[in-house]
Amino acid sequence: MPKTIFYFSLLAVFVSCKTETANNDPNVFKVDFDKEITIKYSELFDSFEIVQLKPLTPIGRLDQLIYSEDQIIALDQTVNKMIHIFSKSGDFLTEINNKGNGPSEFINQRGVRLSKNKEDLYFYCPINKKILIYGLDGVFKKEFYQKDFFSVGDMFVVDDGIVLDDFVQDDKDKKLIFLEDDFINYHYLKYPKEGAREFEFEGGKSDYFFQGREGFYYKDLFENSVLHFHKDLSIERINIDLGRKSLVLDGKRSYSFQEIYDELIKQDAYILGDGLVDLGGYLLMDLHGGDKTQMVIAEKETKKTILVQTLENDMDGIFKEAPFSIFDSPGYFVYPINYHFLNSIIDLENFPNDQYKNELAKIYEADAEDIILLVYKLKSDINIKF
Repeated sequence: MPKTIFYFSLLAVFVSCKTETANNDPNVFKVDFDKEITIKYSELFDSFEIVQLKPLTPIGRLDQLIYSEDQIIALDQTVNKMIHIFSKSGDFLTEINNKGNGPSEFINQRGVRLSKNKEDLYFYCPINKKILIYGLDGVFKKEFYQKDFFSVGDMFVVDDGIVLDDFVQDDKDKKLIFLEDDFINYHYLKYPKEGAREFEFEGGKSDYFFQGREGFYYKDLFENSVLHFHKDLSIERINIDLGRKSLVLDGKRSYSFQEIYDELIKQDAYILGDGLVDLGGYLLMDLHGGDKTQMVIAEKETKKTILVQTLENDMDGIFKEAPFSIFDSPGYFVYPINYHFLNSIIDLENFPNDQYKNELAKIYEADAEDIILLVYKLKSDINIKF
């Protein structure tokens, strides 16, 4: 299922008494708390469709989803530990389920990604410590053992290679690695300052890495910031200045979930969450504050950043306030839902939106536990009025 946005226990290490100030710094996105907007889906999306996934083997849990122009790739890493590949219409194409310890085999999978030419599928097996390459027809191609890496949590395809996040053995030092496209030579990435230390990160969760339209992003646990890794591996730090709304905690001790929650309410404070969607010219990010959850939207060019009260679904009529998706499908919002839940909230005979009534009718005979995807295609050019 989608990555949850409530990792307060991990965010305990992220908040501190340090508050960013803009000071006309071009790299700082200062949130304007005096303004608040509602964004309508019709401002973001060109189209909407409903896709019913029809796997050969039932998907026990949807842990990762790649929705591309050509196919849908679903990873069940938790229950059946297999990869399902579907057509764009949701029809079964193949599944990758070659379990074992021998050549071409794997125990589980992490960091499933399409190759740059969109013809192959890469993933990492942390038990056997190897990267495997399969074709989209489910046929094994190659594998590369990586004994130098402890446990890869995620991978991202960039120019001339891939970037991996690696958990080293003492579980304190976690680093980003650039692996060249020969899958042999590699080096550790460094912060975007000359002579800076190697890129190390805390938390140990791939949930803080997000695939964007151009490169990928990492949510920094220690500060209100996001790092943007461009395809050429240049790194841009995006600092989110929350001003006096930043949560202030004593950095000398750790805090429980309840203590953080209480302090958010007491201080009327906010913390940057762990959800991010790249809208092209804008970034849409989670923002948690006290007893309410909001978002912020930042215009990349001007650095203007304001609150978003809600994403109003004025397109299909299924949800009034549509869900915030953080699946790795650049160019799309993809929201998975079990059919039994979808059916419980929709009265098809009296559905008010004729435009999408036929879309809903396509899946009317689905089984209760079938996964239905609500797919919203982002516009190529989005213009949000702040």
